Amino acid sequence: MAELEGALSDVPDQVEELAQLKSALGVGDVEQMTTVVAAVVEDRDTAVERIVEIDRGSDDGVAVDMPVVTGQGLVGYVVEVLSGHRSVVRLITDGRVSVAVTVRRGRVGKGSRRGQARDSH
Repeated sequence: MAELEGALSDVPDQVEELAQLKSALGVGDVEQMTTVVAAVVEDRDTAVERIVEIDRGSDDGVAVDMPVVTGQGLVGYVVEVLSGHRSVVRLITDGRVSVAVTVRRGRVGKGSRRGQARDSH
């Protein structure tokens, strides 16, 4: 019972955080956003950059700077649309990507996190 009460006490903070994120991103409800399901068709992972190609492009509604998300959250953004059915995504683990973050563990903290390409050698 105490665990359930603790989870319920977090709801107002989560609602406020969602409203702040929507405002910062200039988006409405996620349910109203148009989504496109894509698959990775080529992994261009190097020691310098972290990019992948996906099997969706301009004919599918994909455009440069669109976020790329999974069930786990943000994974990257579209950097180039190659064709009607092919695009390039830079992953947030790429060293050139910086993402604004808010950490909520005890105290609220804000900052940014820069990706780190792993050394493949």
